[in-house]
Parts: sequence; C-alpha cells; structure tokens
Amino acid sequence: MPSFGPLAFSAPWVLVGLLALPLIWWLLRITPPAPKSVRFPAIRLMFGLTSERQTPRSSPLWLILLRLLTVTALILGLSGPLIVSGSSLGGSGPVLLIIDNGWASAVGWTRRVSAAEVIIDRAERESRAVAFLTTARNEEGQPPQVHGPFNAATARARLNATRPLPWPVDRAGALAAVVAFRNLGTVPVFWLSDGLSDGDVAEFSARLQRLGSLDVLANPAASLPKLLYLPESELMRLVAKVRRLITDDAETVKIQSRAADGRLLLEREATFAEGETEASATFELPLELRNKVARLELSDGRTAASVSLLDDGWQRKQVGIVSTQPSDKGPALLAETFYIERALQPFSQIHKASVSQLLKSDVAVMVIPDSEPVSADEQADLDRWMRRGGIALRFAGPNLAASERDSFTPVPLRRGARTLGGTLDWSVPARLAAFPEVSPFYGLTVPEDVRITRQVLAQPSLDLSTNTWASLTDGTPLMTAEAREVGWLILMHTTANAEWNNLALSGLFVEMMRRVVWLGKRVDSGKEEARLLPAFRTLDAFGDLQSPSARTSPSVETGSLDRVVIGPNSPPGYYGSEDIRRAVNLAPRLDNLQPLTSLPTGTVRRSYDLITDVSCGAWLVFAALLLL
Repeated sequence: MPSFGPLAFSAPWVLVGLLALPLIWWLLRITPPAPKSVRFPAIRLMFGLTSERQTPRSSPLWLILLRLLTVTALILGLSGPLIVSGSSLGGSGPVLLIIDNGWASAVGWTRRVSAAEVIIDRAERESRAVAFLTTARNEEGQPPQVHGPFNAATARARLNATRPLPWPVDRAGALAAVVAFRNLGTVPVFWLSDGLSDGDVAEFSARLQRLGSLDVLANPAASLPKLLYLPESELMRLVAKVRRLITDDAETVKIQSRAADGRLLLEREATFAEGETEASATFELPLELRNKVARLELSDGRTAASVSLLDDGWQRKQVGIVSTQPSDKGPALLAETFYIERALQPFSQIHKASVSQLLKSDVAVMVIPDSEPVSADEQADLDRWMRRGGIALRFAGPNLAASERDSFTPVPLRRGARTLGGTLDWSVPARLAAFPEVSPFYGLTVPEDVRITRQVLAQPSLDLSTNTWASLTDGTPLMTAEAREVGWLILMHTTANAEWNNLALSGLFVEMMRRVVWLGKRVDSGKEEARLLPAFRTLDAFGDLQSPSARTSPSVETGSLDRVVIGPNSPPGYYGSEDIRRAVNLAPRLDNLQPLTSLPTGTVRRSYDLITDVSCGAWLVFAALLLL
C-alpha cells in the first residue's frame, strides 16, 4: 500500500485516472456549451438580423475547473485514500504480534482485537508480513508456537479465530517459541499483554526486545481483573471475598448470587477501602433460596476467576445418623431416629450406620441420638473429623443424664441428684425463649405451644451464654455449641423424640435441623476410591458455563480436587454428572499475581486505544456528487 507522508491509498491503481485530466481539459476547452432551444412564434420577424452577442467557442474557465475538480474528487475517492495514524512500524523483518489469551485477557477482549487489527492494517500498508503468537496453551494442550509469517488477510483470519481461554498463559512455553523463531532482519514486536506478571516475564520481555523494537500494550492498572473466592459460612450468612491486585483508592464492586438457571437471587456490594486489596459482601438468604445458589459472580469485568461455582457440597448435604440397633426394636413413633429422619429427609441424603462407618464416608453432619453411646476412641475420631469441618449433633436423654464420665459435650453438664436421676421435672412445662442473635436460629418464630418437660442442665460458667444457641424462658440452655476449629460440637439438652418435649412434633424442630445441616461443609473421608470425574460443564474465559470441548476429554481425579492445576486437561467448571457434581474454581489456584511492571529499558508501553487509520474515500465521492 503506497503512502505519501500521512496519506496512503488502498486502491492506488485508480489514481491512473488522474493522467486523463489533461485530455479532459482539452475536450472541455474545445466543446462549446450546448445551445438553448426557445420556442418563439414571431421568430420569422428576426430573419436577416445580425446579433451583436457572440456564442463562445469554448466552455468558461470556471466551468472547466469545476468539472475537472469533480473528476479529480471522484478518482481520489475511488482510490481508497487513508489518513495514516502513527509512525512507521520500523525494522526490516516481519511484524511479530503476541497476544496473551489466558483467562485475564477476557477483560476488554474486544479492545485487544481492535488494537491488533490496527497493527495488521499498518503492516499491510507497509507491505509487511505478520507472524502470530498466542501465549496460552490451546485446547489440545499444545504449547505456544509462532505461526507465520502471513499476509494481512491471513493474519486477520487467524486473529478472528482467536479466543481467550479459561486458564493462565504459558509464558515459559511462549519464551521457547520466541527462541525458536527464525527471522530475517529486525522484527518490530507488539505484545498485547494481559497486564499480569509472573516469574518468566523479565526473561520473556528481554528476549522480545532483542528481536528489534518492543511495544507492550496493556490495560491500566485499575482495569486489572479481580478474583472472587468461595464464600465462607457464618451461621446463616454467606460471606464472599473478592481481591484486587493493586492498592488503589476506595472502590465498590457488585457481587451477585445466581441460581443454576441463571436467575438473580441477591446482589450485594463489596467496598475496598483505600489502600486495601480485599473486600467482602455478606449474603443473608432464606434456606430455600440458599440451597438454590449455584454461583457467585462479579457483575462487571467478568472472567473465569471472578466466578465461584458452588457444588453439591453447598446444597443437599450428606447427613449420617448413628444407628447400631435393629430398626424393628419397639414402636417407630418412640424411636429417636424416626423424628430425626422425618426432619432431615426433604433436604438431606441420610446414611444410617455406626460412628466408625460414617467417618469413612463423606457425611457433613453426624446426628447422635441419646440411645447411641460414644466410646472414647470414637470421641477422638469425631474430634479429628470435626476439626476438618464436620458437625456432630448430640441429643440428650436418660443415658446422658445418668452418665458420670461422658464429657463429649460442648459445655460441662450437671450430674447427680440435681438432675433428679438424670432428668429435671417441672410442675409447669417450660417454653422456649426467643433465639439470640449469635444463634443460627435467630429469626425463627417460636410457637406458643412448644413445651419442654425435661432437660439436662449445663454447669453455670462465664462463657455459657456465648455457647448457647437456644434457651428456655427461665434462662437454662436448651442447645449449646462449641467450635472445634472449622467444625462444631452441638448438644440438644433434651431428647429427639416426644419423651421429654413436644418440640420434635413441631415445624420448629424441622427448621432447626435444617439450619444445623446448612452449617455443614463437605468433609472428605480421605479413603474415597480414586477415580476420574469427567467434565460435566466447564467455564469459558468470560465465566459462562458451556459443554466441554469435543476435541478434548478433560477430567479430574477425586482424590486430588484441591490440587488440580487449571489447564486444557482440567479447565474450571463442574466435574461428574447431573446428580453428583464437584466444582473446580480458578481463583483459589492463582497465587502471587502481580501487575506487569518490570519491563526492559527502551520498551514502549501503550494502552489498547490505538488510533485507527481514517478513510476519507466516501467523503470525496460524496463531494464529487455535490459538485455535479
């Protein structure tokens, strides 16, 4: 594409028409204007008269110039004139266009494509070939490779086929590809960076600069992607944490909770304080909506790292009921497990077995009726299980009240005669008090007809009130709890059946059991058989779920979910099946991310807002039509 300073032509062959302008001038000069025909009946009276006015032998000069100007504007307009922006690319070899197409490039991807198109247009104008390098491994897992050099049309086609991928870039692989790149002459390098730094950036950028000149295009630091982590459960609340990569001014972002079908359930704001890199937002949802939450996401600047997928471990929980006695022993309505099962069945998957067997499974909550004693060895095993996130819920009754050595309780209990043989009798049954704010049951309505006739008393202590989740109107605790690292030991100071109360017959009992189970987290047994889970639905770089790639078969191993390295063979998303899904999220696996700062001396750093060449051909054609 020839250029004359800031002016270039995309169809220069049309300019040959300008050579015809002298001929057009000559034709216009010798051709007089066409005579006008006027009908006049008395024309015969004018026969023989000689007019003093003479018709010119050629067209007027102003008309000739106007027509020449019209033809010139038309020819120039059809030649595709461009007002060129920017300076020459420099160098003598092909242009090397490097695009970071990892997860972070999803932010402002269209701006990157527009900037790349400007660079290709400049290369085409200077009749330069374009070599192409994307820095992320492709979906088949192949390392980055330099492709080309290509002509401008092929380079544009390859650019249009490039998409951001939901895993980090492989700069070590890109460095090896640049080292293997064989070129003739000095190469102008344009690196469309994602703005992030890693351990290979310094060597990578130094190698690029040795090829010729190096221009690095990156978004401003304020536009760097943010990371959203899995929420933490705090009683009846979900606390979502988000991190930014720079310590900037105060900033507010919006976090949305959505159902599996994409419906927006709740939106909350997280505010970064000035100079801080972390912020959080709290979601308080009714249990019905809480179980429908399938993902949390940032509303703006979405990437695969700004989405947190919640799997089955956050919804329908695995609950174990300790049961070693025959199920046909006594009437069903008198069995403690009858009421526990009825309360848990609608929203939990129930397993009934001994403590040792349940510990080998992946139950999140273990319910221990009073009729099931817990040995010292089982208590030690349960303690280790709770410290990994398990919840043990015990129910009191005659056995616990009569035991003098059972200390597997969240608070010390009263023994002996003060419990009147293991129970406390009232002349008038006691009612439940309103739940305190520290309780996960806060906000539940206490029915007027719920009565407690017997309970096991707790020893008074200074911290008893902080460990109490439910109490009677006389102030005595009905449910106490003790945190065991990330798990809980909970005691209901009455029975799970109707022997000491009518709470088990009420809807409040169901709601209380549901909220206890909701606190549970998935606890891996560590003995699960290792097997591969196929990808069910994977995230793309923009944080949208899609079907797994047909060209690959990504999968993860059940025993290494926490150690999965995100890549082409294990992209973020859901693994398993429609019934059993495990979530693999990107943000928790991104460590030591920093903004791109260390670049070699002499590197030109630009934004993605490159000025495009301005085409003025259409305006010249329009001007020619106006002149006509």
